[in-house]
Amino acid sequence: MVGYKAFNSDKTNRYGKEFKEGEHYHVDGDILARFGTEGNGLYYCTHIADIFRFFPNDEDVKVGVVKATGQIDSCIDDYNNYEIFASSDMEILRFLTREEVLNLIILDGRYSIEKAIKTYKLTDEEKDIILDNARGDYQLMGEVLWYCYDRKEIYHVDREDYYQILTEEYTKLDERLKEKKSKIKK
Repeated sequence: MVGYKAFNSDKTNRYGKEFKEGEHYHVDGDILARFGTEGNGLYYCTHIADIFRFFPNDEDVKVGVVKATGQIDSCIDDYNNYEIFASSDMEILRFLTREEVLNLIILDGRYSIEKAIKTYKLTDEEKDIILDNARGDYQLMGEVLWYCYDRKEIYHVDREDYYQILTEEYTKLDERLKEKKSKIKK
């Protein structure tokens, strides 16, 4: 099974164990996927946005594509929103760039975007990319403004004001994107 695993910036896990691209890892004992410290195994997720629920919210987080084999177990949180897997054996296929991570989140659709904006520390440029990709989905646009741009009033206004806020934010976004394109041309 192929999935994603989050690492610290130095490619260590939460417990300080270093992982290297192309290397194989093994854990002895019964494999048990559990939240917290009660399980046993090499942990990963099949949805890229799920990994940020289980790892510190940090811009320097590294994401690896992993291949899990051997004994595998899974666990879903109490709200049926996030799923985590544990395996006895794992290979780190490769580490992704932030751009690749963001693209995978966007390609995975609304499900991953909603999770990522709540749990993944995005740069200002990445927030703009997500907002730009939310165009036309008014509910998702509101969530992006709430979580990424701290527009907490978005859900405390009537429909007319809601659309006015969206229009204002997209006007600002278009100006930022236009400015960025003009810098690239120079």
